Order: sequence, then structure tokens, then C-alpha cells
Amino acid sequence: MDLYRNALEVPKPSQRFSFSHPVKSNTIFWTIFWTIYTQKHGLQRINEVAVADKFPLFEKIHNLTKRECKTSNNTTITITITSQIYQIPIMSTITSITLLIVLLISAAAAGRLGEPDDETRRLATSGVNLGTAGDFAILSKTGVTTTGVTSVTGDMGTSPIASTAITGFGLTMDSTNKFSTSASVEGNIYAASYTSPTPSKMTTAISDMETAFVDAAGRLNPDHIDLGAGNLEGETLEAGLYKWGTTVHFSSSLTFDGSSTDIWVLQIAQNLEVGDGAQVTLSGGALWKNIYWQVSGAADFGSSAHVEGVFIVKEGIAFKTGSSLNGAALAQTAVTLDATTIVN
Repeated sequence: MDLYRNALEVPKPSQRFSFSHPVKSNTIFWTIFWTIYTQKHGLQRINEVAVADKFPLFEKIHNLTKRECKTSNNTTITITITSQIYQIPIMSTITSITLLIVLLISAAAAGRLGEPDDETRRLATSGVNLGTAGDFAILSKTGVTTTGVTSVTGDMGTSPIASTAITGFGLTMDSTNKFSTSASVEGNIYAASYTSPTPSKMTTAISDMETAFVDAAGRLNPDHIDLGAGNLEGETLEAGLYKWGTTVHFSSSLTFDGSSTDIWVLQIAQNLEVGDGAQVTLSGGALWKNIYWQVSGAADFGSSAHVEGVFIVKEGIAFKTGSSLNGAALAQTAVTLDATTIVN
């Protein structure tokens, strides 16, 4: 199934395919592959750099083809193809036609045949634009409450609820009445009830949070659907778009493995439940700011649990005793903390 798998692979600036499937240069296989690959990803072939000669019947061959293509945004990519095989021409033709039928049926079923989707797939795993909501470690529409010794590094804000819904922080109003401070917060605290321009600032931030939620929830063409049936215990997640129609949970460990430029978008249709003491770990250079948890229900972090990422949550976010976050908690209802540490 090399043809099928490689034809679906998203183009990169320099791409190399190696086929083990029996093929012969300049036959129907190449026509099938290039037709499907360029059509699916919206590529325009602009140059054939090198093409190997034809090879004798039944002889083991090494075929090398390089072609240059141009994407819809005029980026040039170079694609190299190699194969080492034994070939019987008639069998190659029959096999290639069979694979083409499978590919056509699969593409049609997915509703993507003939639609250039390289840009769609790029957008699926691009960062979510948080707008001014990204300026906050905690952002809530209905209040922020803490008990115990909580520590927040970064700004906090609420709107449309007034500052009276920010409890447990011992707020001290700044002389300008535009923000307040707290011994528990290394940053400023804003509320809709403070002096102008703070109300407008907070209205914009909340609107940006809601827009980010819709953006993240609306990403198409997920790389993974219902992974683990929602149970992520012990999983290592590579970069990409993930989608669940269920509650997502893990009891002790979850790892995000990727580079500092990789993006994760997690679409969760129900709740997120993180067990007591569970730990989220980043490896390979992955950054919390590139991990977006879009949760359509509520998020609950167990006692002493540690999580990483930007949590864009439709309902409440609850941090239990001793839990911690490297990232941001953006909730369309309330955020509650209990001796919680948040670093933005």
C-alpha cells in the first residue's frame, strides 16, 4: 500500500518517498501516483529534475525520480522517489489499477477527492490565535476563587463579572483603580468593574477567548479520532490535531513529544479529568504554549496533578489541592484553585 500511504502524505519543502511495491519507471504507477498526489494537495508540477531510464524485464532496479512542484502559495517543493524492485509489467499494471480503485473509493468516502487540502491541513495544526486572551494566566467570565496558599505568575482577569467574584486573593486596588494586586499573584488583576479602559480591555479579552474556542473546536481533518476511547493514560502524543467525542482522562501520566515549533490541538467534546498526582510531561523541546486543550465541558485537575498547555474551556476549571499548571486557564465560567501554582 505504498502508493496509497505516500499519496496521502502532506508535502514538505524537501520530500522523499521510497517504494517497495513492484513498479516500473514511466508506467501507469507513476501516472497514478502523480495524478493523485498533485490533485489531492493542490500542487502544480513545474519541472522534472531527473528521471531514470527504463529498465529490463525481471531485473532488480533502482529507480530515481526528482520532480519540482509549486504549492498554492507559490512555495516550491522538491520530491524525490526511489524504488528497488523486481518487476513483471502486467502484474504491476493490475496491482496499480487495484490500488487506484482503493484510493479513489477512500478519497470519495472522505469527501476530499479533487479538493486541494494542503492549506486546510496546515491550518488544522497551526497555533490557535488567542488574541488578548493570551495576555492572561487566568481568564474567567464568572469569577476566580482560591483557598490555601496559591501562587499565580501572570495576569488574571474577569468579565463581565465584577471584582467581587475574585475571592481569596486579598486584593489591593492600585491608585489608578484600573487594576488590583495580590501577594498571591505576580502580575496584575483586572475586572470589568474597574476604571476605564479596563472594562473595554476585559470585554475584548473575553471575546478573544470565545473566538479562540470556536477556532480550536472548528479545526477539520483530525490526525487522530477518539484515541484510546478517551483514556490517555501513559500515552505519548506527537504533534497534530486530536478529536474526541467523549470525556478524556488519564490517571498518572501523559507525554507530549515534539520540537519547540510543533503544535498540538486537542478537541474534547465532553469533560477533561486528570487524576490525583497525574503528571503531564513535555519532551523533545515541546512547549506548553503550543498545546491547546479545547474542552467543551469542564476541566478537573486532581490533587497534586501537574498539567501543561493552554486550556480553553467552555465550562469551569477546577484545580484541586496542590495541583499546578504551566500555561493558561481560560474559562467561560469560573476557575477555582486550592493551593495551586500556575506559571504563565
